[in-house]
Amino acid sequence: ADNSYSAYTTPSGSFTIKNVTKGKYNISISHIGYTILVEDVLIETGGYELYFLSPDMEFLDAAIISTVRAKNTNPVTFTNLDKKKIETIDQSKDFPFLLNTTPSTVISSDAGNGVGYTGVRIRGIDPTRVNITINGIPLNDAESQGVYWVNLPDLASSTQSVQIQRGVGTSTNGAAAFGASVNIRTNDLPEKQTTKVNLGFGSFKTQRASLQYSSGRLKNNWSFQLRGSSITSDGFIDRASSDLKSANFAAAKYCENSVLKANVLLGKERTYQAWWGIPQPTFNDDIAEENRYINQLWMPTNEVEHLQNSNSKTYNFYTYENEVDNYNQNHYQLFFDHSIKPNIKLNTAAYITTGKGYFEQFKADEDLTDYGIPVQPSQDTVADVIRRRWLDNTLIGALASISYDKKALNATVGIGGNQYNGRHFGEAIATEYSKYEELNAIYYDNDGSKQDLNAYAKLSYNFKNLIPYLDVQVRAINYDFEGFDNQGDFAPQSVSYNFLNPKAGITYLLKNHTFYGVYARGNREPVRDDFRNSKPDEWPEHEQLDNIELGYRYSKKRTQLGVNFYNMDYTNQLVLTGQVNDVGEAIRVNVAESYRRGIEAEFQFGLSDQFQLGGNATLSQNKIASFTEQVQAWNPPYTPLETEYEDTYISFSPNQIFTGILSFRPSKQFSINAIAKHVGTQYLDNTQSEQRKLDAFNNLDVSFSYTNSKIKGLKSLNASLYLNNVLNQYYAPNGYTYSGVISGERADFNYLYPMAGFNWMMKLVLTL
Repeated sequence: ADNSYSAYTTPSGSFTIKNVTKGKYNISISHIGYTILVEDVLIETGGYELYFLSPDMEFLDAAIISTVRAKNTNPVTFTNLDKKKIETIDQSKDFPFLLNTTPSTVISSDAGNGVGYTGVRIRGIDPTRVNITINGIPLNDAESQGVYWVNLPDLASSTQSVQIQRGVGTSTNGAAAFGASVNIRTNDLPEKQTTKVNLGFGSFKTQRASLQYSSGRLKNNWSFQLRGSSITSDGFIDRASSDLKSANFAAAKYCENSVLKANVLLGKERTYQAWWGIPQPTFNDDIAEENRYINQLWMPTNEVEHLQNSNSKTYNFYTYENEVDNYNQNHYQLFFDHSIKPNIKLNTAAYITTGKGYFEQFKADEDLTDYGIPVQPSQDTVADVIRRRWLDNTLIGALASISYDKKALNATVGIGGNQYNGRHFGEAIATEYSKYEELNAIYYDNDGSKQDLNAYAKLSYNFKNLIPYLDVQVRAINYDFEGFDNQGDFAPQSVSYNFLNPKAGITYLLKNHTFYGVYARGNREPVRDDFRNSKPDEWPEHEQLDNIELGYRYSKKRTQLGVNFYNMDYTNQLVLTGQVNDVGEAIRVNVAESYRRGIEAEFQFGLSDQFQLGGNATLSQNKIASFTEQVQAWNPPYTPLETEYEDTYISFSPNQIFTGILSFRPSKQFSINAIAKHVGTQYLDNTQSEQRKLDAFNNLDVSFSYTNSKIKGLKSLNASLYLNNVLNQYYAPNGYTYSGVISGERADFNYLYPMAGFNWMMKLVLTL
């Protein structure tokens, strides 16, 4: 027959095709996680047939991921990015820039062009509270709980898909999701042999070269993939250069009901530091205010000359040639997944993550005795020092889960644990009296050890498309470190937590419509610096989040719509003060009561066969009920300034974020995409002061893409041109502030991390 018909299954797996003309047809049935069934069928009279799909080994090897990801039947607010979308927007920038068009997201870059140190905030939540996993394995650093994307260059080339869950989300592994979680799934291993070459170059001497080879499925059911990448850039900010290298090796053995897979990610980075930022008056060309900074900060003559002779938009405080971060991070992951029965799957993983490296600093006029450096009689005890601050750490862990999925019932039970050991030490390698690397003076050396265990159970049942959901996680943490005791002496310290994180919700499915609601609780421990910056009786409290999400999703062909309301009530939330310590890490303080509430909307709509319109919007309120700010005095009589605040905005939490995407495809080979984004005002601290804020900004990016799969000798060719910030707007999505009392008056000092003006990048991808 020439007629064609299609239908979607119900959640229980049944489907109906009505009014089919009699005749012989070819039927195709597909479902994620199963091999596509294709067979001939003869339609003569009405009736029904039963079809059974076999598990697809390509998807079975990603089963660990499915246990932490949300499905449409789960009452969770999430956004998915597939391989095609990732390849379209990937232009060699660090991984957070792939998330830039997802709801409630603000991206920043120390170097200003997205290569090097980058950050992401979702719903105003800082990176230490965004849970990140790769193949279900935690990526967040165990002590700082941050994610340093620069350690995994060109991760996008090894990424098959990404899911961003906003709110507490489903139970996952690693640090608690305290506003969002991002789950990254690395590449599937393709059935056929493939070689892919990815080349790029653009503004600020940015260059990228990546080579990836896939063996395809070999006769003995083995499959391999190998990728090597190099990304270099001078950066937008002066001297903020990056030299990034990475490799990824994956191998899998496919059996009838099992998959054994190994995945290795290797990363090496050398990045010149730009974490000092630019004084806000310098960036704004406000000479009078810049002079106030110079005078009140007692800046020495050489620093003043450097500031005044630098470009106001690209100034970098650092001038020492080796003011660099130099770090290696390697991930070794092993998975074994087994289908016990068609409806029962066992998923296991073991992993080791190693990291070692330092950042090097030039420090002027240091007391050499603080470094244990012997001083000759003819030498001054105060001298310039070059030092390195090292981190050498290892994370070892394992995961296991078993899932049951039959008819209306879906259940998963999982357990995971890891052991972290980290050595922190400082090394003075030279003074003005010695040669470079002549010294090896260890001036501090301490260890951190952390154990993290968690177990969870998830259960859902479909009552005629009404699906209740229950998810309970227990988590136990023990952290041993060296810090101050109550007498102010440096001594071994230990802290432990036991958390219960319940979640309960309901989903209702109605054809193309999904309605859901959920209540979830999350608990989270403070980070290393929160403990080490204070005595035990002054340690911050752990944070608690009560999260309610109410949402609606609609999907039909090219039209998609999602709207959700969220309410996130915090107890003892650790909020950013706006200040940073001497290595650029943010300083935080507990506030008893605070909340984040808002509405998020996503949409995709086909205007015509050639035009597609999409985007998202977030309107929110992010407030602290009350807190006390204390500003220290910098000169006699050293009387601090203490101020009470009520009902103020939380720092770095804009009330409006809008993204619009217009795509035009005049032919199958050619496409044009325009992305416009607006981010509202962000305050640098929690006082809602107009003197300490980041201005709202708008940004417009345009890209052009050409693909041809009919060139002899090539499977495909893709050429892309990315025009970023085409309106040449100079704006800063990130910054910090600190204040002091000088002669009885408050003085504020704001610093910005601006983004580059108009810049471009070209990409050429050849698939052989």
